[in-house]
Amino acid sequence: MTVTTPLSARGWFRLPRDGVYQTYVEFIGTQLPDRDGIDVFGQHENANIKYLKSRSDYMLQMLTRVAKDPSQQGPASQQQQQQPQQRTGQDHERTEQTISDLLSTLPVYLDYENALRIVGAGTNRTPVSDALLAEVRTYNAILSRVQSDCHCLARMLTGATNELLDEDTDRWSVLLGALQINKVPECWAQSGEAETSRRVAEIRVSLSDWLHAKAYGISFEELRWDFSIYTTNKPLERIPIQDGFIAWGLQLENGSWDWEKQTLTLPDILEMTCPMPPVAFRPVRRSAEMGEISESLPFYECPIFYSSDRGEDAFILALPLPVAEQQDAQAWVMFNTALLLND
Repeated sequence: MTVTTPLSARGWFRLPRDGVYQTYVEFIGTQLPDRDGIDVFGQHENANIKYLKSRSDYMLQMLTRVAKDPSQQGPASQQQQQQPQQRTGQDHERTEQTISDLLSTLPVYLDYENALRIVGAGTNRTPVSDALLAEVRTYNAILSRVQSDCHCLARMLTGATNELLDEDTDRWSVLLGALQINKVPECWAQSGEAETSRRVAEIRVSLSDWLHAKAYGISFEELRWDFSIYTTNKPLERIPIQDGFIAWGLQLENGSWDWEKQTLTLPDILEMTCPMPPVAFRPVRRSAEMGEISESLPFYECPIFYSSDRGEDAFILALPLPVAEQQDAQAWVMFNTALLLND
């Protein structure tokens, strides 16, 4: 090694020139940084930013709990407790505004008849088409439930009706309390969970009947996924549903994507996630020959998770992503790079 040989990827550490003891002392005191960067441990600077953000979130959460502690309330809080009627009126006004904003931002219903006409009928219907139609029905049912409850609450708050208050259950008071604190009511969430459980049960029945094996004569064990990453955000190719699908909106966490070279690249500072180009997923037989893979570029088996809350239950599959030149796939393992379906 020479005096210009860098000992770090960023060139911070270099061998000093030959000299006496004092020159080495001056070199250490003036040329070396006060502390090691996070890249010394194989991490990106964004990892340190995410750590500091998590600590800030934790501190804010603790401060919020202290502010809500009744033992820490001062005279101002006690004075507010002595004015329940005024506070109730303000809560009702705020809730009315919340309901109005919610109704104004709700999406429109999906056209079920049009969807039914698109997927076809008879022999053209596939299990995937039935699943999509079930999603449309569930979406419209939940949307109708939210609109109906919001309209009823709005009439109750304005005094237009009061017969709903005679119900034995506390459904409307619980719903009103949830909207007052900007929280999704449990009745809405439970209705969605019930529909999800029903659809999962239907999928399990389909899997038990081996729909794919009956339709194509090929078992799931004989199939694998073939991936193709597009170079444009709007590919012209269209894939029939029976031959695969194109996934849009994948987010690359702890990494970035070079659209020109079609490889992984280091992210910029504060670039926590990066949008990925569309990816084509095609099921092929394992016995089929693998596509041509460039021997010059290594591949990183990037895991795909349902959300940023990573875990065994959220893991879906691994997608091989090419790594740029002069990079090691192991470095992306240390970066904890992954693809997310949802932020």
